[in-house]
Amino acid sequence: MTQVPYTRPLSHLINHPCWYHGTSSRFQSWQIPPPRKDPFLVPHSAIFLTAEKDFASGAGTEISVSSIVLNANILDCTLKSDDLEKLRLKVSQHPTNNLFENFRKEHWYDGWITGDVLRPTANAAGINYLKSLIPQQANRAGVSTEDAWTMIQYNATRGLIEHICQCAASLGFDGIFGNEVDRHSTSTQKLARPWLAIFNSSAISTPRWLDA
Repeated sequence: MTQVPYTRPLSHLINHPCWYHGTSSRFQSWQIPPPRKDPFLVPHSAIFLTAEKDFASGAGTEISVSSIVLNANILDCTLKSDDLEKLRLKVSQHPTNNLFENFRKEHWYDGWITGDVLRPTANAAGINYLKSLIPQQANRAGVSTEDAWTMIQYNATRGLIEHICQCAASLGFDGIFGNEVDRHSTSTQKLARPWLAIFNSSAISTPRWLDA
């Protein structure tokens, strides 16, 4: 059953006191889009935070804490709603949509719970398309074909996340909440980690840096 759509974040998001952000260096205020660090990687236009400090530390040794402001318009993607379906339809308009399974209903809704929606699920045509990019990427970045394939897969993930974020922002949201796959924290299991993407810096408080 589709839930009643809402335009303000649920209490469990607003009332959560600690949204962590990991990075390599400290700064005084949020910058959107964030500074680009690598010309060969798809740039992000959002700030990413998590409710779990150890997960944030995977992005950098400097950890800040922020909270969501009361009037922020955050879409909780872990709950079915008309707004979440609008987002699915919006992201499905991408020209490579037929090469990936992420935006199909059977993957979209459960994927926000497991975190798999933020990892490309390519069909055979999608895999062939990505592999066709290897020579161009290897030449452009001056790397081996093996390293080019790794870079392509990494950029496919970044590109997927960026596309979802841009579509959500175009629908008027200040941010979206869901889960992201974590395959690195443990060697025995895949974890679903809380993930918050912010497109409007006024939706969260300024960063407060934690001491080491």
